Amino acid sequence: MPKVILDAGHGGSDVGDYYENRSEKNDNLKLALRIGQFLQQKGIEVGYTRTSDVYLSMVERANIANKLGGDFLLSIHRLSGNTYSDKPGLDFFVGEDAAIAEEGAKNIGDELKESGYENYGIIVRTDVPLINDVKMPSVMAGIGYFRSEQENLNYDEKFSDIAEEIAEGIYRTLVPSNEDDMIVQENRRRVGYFHRIGVGPYRSYNEAMNHQHNISLMGFETEIIKLGARFFIYVGMYDNPDDAVKVEILLRRYGFCSFMICI
Repeated sequence: MPKVILDAGHGGSDVGDYYENRSEKNDNLKLALRIGQFLQQKGIEVGYTRTSDVYLSMVERANIANKLGGDFLLSIHRLSGNTYSDKPGLDFFVGEDAAIAEEGAKNIGDELKESGYENYGIIVRTDVPLINDVKMPSVMAGIGYFRSEQENLNYDEKFSDIAEEIAEGIYRTLVPSNEDDMIVQENRRRVGYFHRIGVGPYRSYNEAMNHQHNISLMGFETEIIKLGARFFIYVGMYDNPDDAVKVEILLRRYGFCSFMICI
């Protein structure tokens, strides 16, 4: 059976976000341990970067994960700040050329719909050692806004369901249920998903539309997407992630706050 490494974000002197005597580091550790229990019940071997309240740098976490060895890594966080949506939110971060990680993020997001979560997207990050320097598919997940009373209430009331749904999403990624799933998974290992460039966020549609006009003048196909209470501009649709990276870099050079997403 596969092996999964769970990383509880922050720890020790690094509390993460803090709100009304509640520390993100504690939420992350509690959830990581509970996810691990559900994975073990499914026969999955589990390793942890930390099981107590200790500080570890990103590089140390990556080294621990590589030493433990695994088939998939999930780094668990809460989303910083408050929400502008009526639904609990999710963000996922993966490295480049990360088809299996993207599959895992999508599966986890799909499972968490049962607990009311809305997936804001899968964002490619090249500057995070934990998801780029480990020798396994790696996902960093932000689960619910930490400074939202509503989302904390949802998080606490559905805590066990959330952990079980995340475990199921990982399990679906690593253990195909039948031959058709195995074929689909192998194809996704090879080609991944479409890649798009996201620009934003913007607080109003008009603000997004003004920037959309400027990007369209550069020759790109664009559309405006509303996620929660924010607006984003989606640019292009690329099979090859290298093509998407070139566009993302170009937009940054022109001063846009851009990032890569996978759909």
